[in-house]
Amino acid sequence: MKAEKGKLFGSVTAKDIAVSLKKEGFDISEKSVEFKPTKELGEKESTIMFEFGITARISVSIKAE
Repeated sequence: MKAEKGKLFGSVTAKDIAVSLKKEGFDISEKSVEFKPTKELGEKESTIMFEFGITARISVSIKAE
């Protein structure tokens, strides 16, 4: 995403996380990703929800292009 002075011009959302994970070979839907939209660069936490109540916490690194 484009950024200036530590702020993004658009928000990073659960959909963006799901798309990035799919590019890495993970079959994750947007509905499975719990992530509060942000416009800030840096490290953020996200929770991925799987079947049978299984969850995984991941670290998301948001960087400017």
